[in-house]
Amino acid sequence: MSWDPELLRRQRRRLALSLAAVLVLALAGFGLIVYATVSHTLLVRSDAANDLAADAMQTAIGWQPRPSVDRPLFDEEAAEMVQAHGLVVAQLHDGGGRLVYRRGHAARVLPLTAVSRRTETGRPSLRVLQRDLRGPSGERMTLIIACDWQGTEQALHEALLRLIVAVAYSSGAAAGIAYGLATVMMRPIRQAFDHQQRFIADAAHELRTPVSILNAHLEVARDEPSAPPLRTSLAAAVKAGHRLTRLIEDLLMLARIDAHRPDVLPFRLDEFLDELLDDYSFLAQEAGVTLGGSPWPAATITANPEQLRRLLANLLDNAIRHTARDGRVTVACDVQSDGVGLTVTDTGSGMAAPELARVFDRFYRGKQPVSRSGGSGLGLAIAKAIALAHGGTLTGDSQVGQGAVFTLRLPGKHVGEGHPAG
Repeated sequence: MSWDPELLRRQRRRLALSLAAVLVLALAGFGLIVYATVSHTLLVRSDAANDLAADAMQTAIGWQPRPSVDRPLFDEEAAEMVQAHGLVVAQLHDGGGRLVYRRGHAARVLPLTAVSRRTETGRPSLRVLQRDLRGPSGERMTLIIACDWQGTEQALHEALLRLIVAVAYSSGAAAGIAYGLATVMMRPIRQAFDHQQRFIADAAHELRTPVSILNAHLEVARDEPSAPPLRTSLAAAVKAGHRLTRLIEDLLMLARIDAHRPDVLPFRLDEFLDELLDDYSFLAQEAGVTLGGSPWPAATITANPEQLRRLLANLLDNAIRHTARDGRVTVACDVQSDGVGLTVTDTGSGMAAPELARVFDRFYRGKQPVSRSGGSGLGLAIAKAIALAHGGTLTGDSQVGQGAVFTLRLPGKHVGEGHPAG
């Protein structure tokens, strides 16, 4: 799959718009919650003030004879209450609904309704409380009081307008933040695509070389009638075919490691290392390199034995290939409660710091002054991938002329004692 810069821009815009929409909705929702909370609080306070005023008036008239428009017995007290409680109007109706008392500066008479609390719109806007009363002689009366709601309503409208303006300004900031977040979030995707492109290009280059060699020697074998050149070409073709096979196997191994978690099982670490060094002793002997290791602790490790063998085999193969004759390769094992450490040390030519920094990169091959054969550049990359798949680490340390040390660390959950269960 080729990388399309326009696709990145489209996805970034889409992601930025989605993030901006979420942020704006969150801001708008927060603003609405604030507005609703403030509005409800003011409404509750207004109703509480009306309740206090109604209680005071009920106390003033509850023990008086039935008042009338001609002789309001509590007119003076009511006037003081209207002024003290900031009421716009106070009305009293008899059982038949007739207005028997009214005090205040509202222009209109408030109607009797079935609703005990309501808001009367108009000029001015009023918050109204209606309460049914019963006099000492059993007569029924209805008290209506109202306070000015217009000022509060206007303040709420202004607050709502300010919230809308604040959300509008915040939306611009949210868009900028969302675009920045989208850019940061898309960066790993871009890096992954770039990494994939480099990997494909490197793989194509590595595959092209043995295939070209294979084709060239097969053409010689086809056109050359004499036996010795034919055998030489066929031998070279077989060698190129083997190299191609190893490269394909390495690529498949990397793909499997990247795609799946390893299947693990417990096995004896000391027996595992003994078998591994026995297998590589002949290769080391042919190279004139001494291969050895310290006594292994009797411990059980839980890992994928095939992958762990591949990891250590790659380290040993790399160490033997880069160590001159009469050199030494040593394997050490350290088992602790917090994990196990496996170290492969060689006395080879070593590496400079720039090479060491890239030694685990796929298809990277540094300077190889004493290397006996060129590898694919995937051995240490595979080893690193296996270590990471097991939750461990693989690190390297080297200096020019002083050899190299590669250390594998696996966490404590992989280590046990004695023989494996079963």
